[in-house]
Amino acid sequence: MIYSRTSEYAVRALSWLAARKGGSPAGAREISGGAGIPSAYAAKLLRALAAGGVLKSSYGRAGGFSFRRPPSKISLLDVVDAVEDRKRSPLYGCVMGFRDCGCGGSCPLHGAWAKAKAGILRELGRTMITDPGNMRGLFKSGKKSRKILSREVRDVFDKNK
Repeated sequence: MIYSRTSEYAVRALSWLAARKGGSPAGAREISGGAGIPSAYAAKLLRALAAGGVLKSSYGRAGGFSFRRPPSKISLLDVVDAVEDRKRSPLYGCVMGFRDCGCGGSCPLHGAWAKAKAGILRELGRTMITDPGNMRGLFKSGKKSRKILSREVRDVFDKNK
């Protein structure tokens, strides 16, 4: 799998936060409920997004998580980079799992994988978190998965069907 569950949850959370009215900070529980993410997972994920420079967190009665910069300037690649460990991700390493896969040709799939990986990274880099038309199909449709997503998130991703 190239796109991990953590990345999927991060995109859901940020999409929900971007589509939310008002722009005031939202708490982890609110984001968790709105984006359909388990609350314990959401808290850890939101902290990682804050540490990765995507979100900022504030404490106190009116605290919560908000965007560090406009959501229209945050790419899916920014999100993946904030939550994934590059050393363990197939997006950054060898698809065959070799330790030293590079231009030396040690991996039999290096040429094909390097080209595919470059395309994936290019698309993630140019798709912004506020591009719901481009993200259509990112989440699977159907009864089972629709139960996970909140109505607000479904509306964002189903808008252009």
